[in-house]
Amino acid sequence: MKKVKIERYAIGQINMLANKLATKSSEAYKKNFGIGIMEWRVLAILAISNNNSVQSITDIIGLDKGAVSRALKKLVDKGYVTIQEDEFNKRAYIINITCQGRSLHDQVYDFSMQREEKLLSGLDERKKDELFQFLKYLKETIDEL
Repeated sequence: MKKVKIERYAIGQINMLANKLATKSSEAYKKNFGIGIMEWRVLAILAISNNNSVQSITDIIGLDKGAVSRALKKLVDKGYVTIQEDEFNKRAYIINITCQGRSLHDQVYDFSMQREEKLLSGLDERKKDELFQFLKYLKETIDEL
C-alpha cells in the first residue's frame, strides 16, 4: 500500500499552510475588525483599482464567484463597498470601495503587514527574496497541473 510522506508532499504542505494561515487570519480580522479573510481579500483588491467587476475580483483572488459575491454582500451591508449597475451593460455591475471601506482597508493593511513581519521575522532579506521567487515560480506553474 502506498502512503504519502506528508513532510515531503509539497502540495499537501502548501495546502495545510494556506488553510492554517487563512483560519488564523480570519480569526484575527474578525476579532479586531469585524470582517473575515474573504472580506479582507476583496477589500484589498478594491483598494488597488476602481470600477471592478465580480469577474475581475474572482480572477485575481482565484476563488469562485459565489465566495466573492458572499464577501461583497457583507461588505455592502457594512457600508464598505458600493455596487452599481453598469450603464453600458445592464447584466454587469461596477464595484468600488467607499471612504469607510478605505479607512478599514488601511487599518487592516497595517495589521496584516505586522502579522507578515512577525511570520517572516526569522528570515533575512536574501531568504525572503528566495521565498518570493519560489512562490512566484509555483504560482506560474500551477496551471500546468
